Amino acid sequence: MTDLSSASIDAVIAEKNMGKRSADTAKISKAYADAQGEMVEPIMNGVGYHKNRYATMADIRKVTRPIAAKHGLSLCFSVDAAENYVATLRHSSGEWFSVSYPLRFTTDERKMTAAHMTQQSTLTYAERRCLLMIWGVSGEEEEGEGLPPKEETKKEDTGNGAIVTPIDESF
Repeated sequence: MTDLSSASIDAVIAEKNMGKRSADTAKISKAYADAQGEMVEPIMNGVGYHKNRYATMADIRKVTRPIAAKHGLSLCFSVDAAENYVATLRHSSGEWFSVSYPLRFTTDERKMTAAHMTQQSTLTYAERRCLLMIWGVSGEEEEGEGLPPKEETKKEDTGNGAIVTPIDESF
């Protein structure tokens, strides 16, 4: 068995978990830290299948893009040969780093009729996850924090066959 030094183990962990980076990272690191210091959590306007709230990509971009641009940062996305979705954060100095998210496309022939929709959905989800990973913002509620139960809407019979919903004037 090969004896690995802690430095080489750290390098392997960094390569697998943190992605790749440019040789120099001093400028991007400062810009990234400054940008993250200004980031706020995006509004969670999306509602998932299980009634969980989440931040849409539009909401995430609305929070992150202006701050990133202010600090000379931009993002670009690609798919690598190993079918990982790769988000690369670039700085105006030319420095960069990337993170990746594994794609899981279906190989089930029964589901291939909608393969293009499945692939687009997978790519959209991966892009959203990469945006959240890069910026370190929360994009969904913790488990069990779904929407509260919907209140029953009160309706009144007007006597002429019409049913109306009374206006709440308490505010």
